[in-house]
Amino acid sequence: VNAVRYGVATVFWLPFVIQRLWRVPAERRVLRDAIGASLVNTVGQIGWAVAAYHSEAGVIAFVIRSSFFFAIVYSVILLPQERATVRRSRFWLGGVGVVAGVVTFMSGNAFTEGKSSPLGLVIILLTAAAWGMYGVLVKRDLGRYDARVGFAVNSLYTTIILIVAMFLFGNWRVLGTLPGEVWLLLIGSAFAGITFSHVLLYRGIHALGPVISSGASCVQPFLTALGAWIFLDEVLRTRQWVGGCILVGSCVILLSLKFGRQPDSPPTHPKLPQEESG
Repeated sequence: VNAVRYGVATVFWLPFVIQRLWRVPAERRVLRDAIGASLVNTVGQIGWAVAAYHSEAGVIAFVIRSSFFFAIVYSVILLPQERATVRRSRFWLGGVGVVAGVVTFMSGNAFTEGKSSPLGLVIILLTAAAWGMYGVLVKRDLGRYDARVGFAVNSLYTTIILIVAMFLFGNWRVLGTLPGEVWLLLIGSAFAGITFSHVLLYRGIHALGPVISSGASCVQPFLTALGAWIFLDEVLRTRQWVGGCILVGSCVILLSLKFGRQPDSPPTHPKLPQEESG
């Protein structure tokens, strides 16, 4: 599924990026700089797809928010301007809260009912760790490029890996038997969930940084849990609601670290020219 969806995004943006790199030779370095982000993104995309087979939608939505904590940790390690964050008490309070929320979420009989499992939790946490790293690498390595160019190249690399994985491990023959309405859903979700939304995500990361961009989606788990209850008849247990609320509340505490802070120091790499002079 992800190979098809990323393939659609790549086909859409490829003509633009070819024209762009032809007109702005300086941006051709994106072909090298996007490698790290695309590898991490591929890990996250595979984990995101596999998680649905081992966990309920509401569980995935809440636990994946721990990517916000990972984004802060990776930012502190890889972005020098973020390192002052560790000296603030809210960083440690939020970090401990994220861990407490996940532990509460998985404790007791959380995985003896429904279709969630400990393996599913591990997959979601690994996916969250990958996505936390992904946002930081987009900021560090691709921040000087046009968001469309950065994502297009990342999408190309990700698509190649996913297609290889599809032929090695996936039931790819079923693609030839899908009815037209399913193909419309696949293509529609590719445009809505990848082609355009990821470019907007890149713009948000470039303008606001990976931490705020990740933390801004803290409301998403509650909407997902509501949708899972309405459409999938999946209901979170009381302990899971408690753990999920602790987790999201801790993310809000971490997000508050960005309130009222001074502007970041200038980027390590200057912004590239938009087009060739002359």
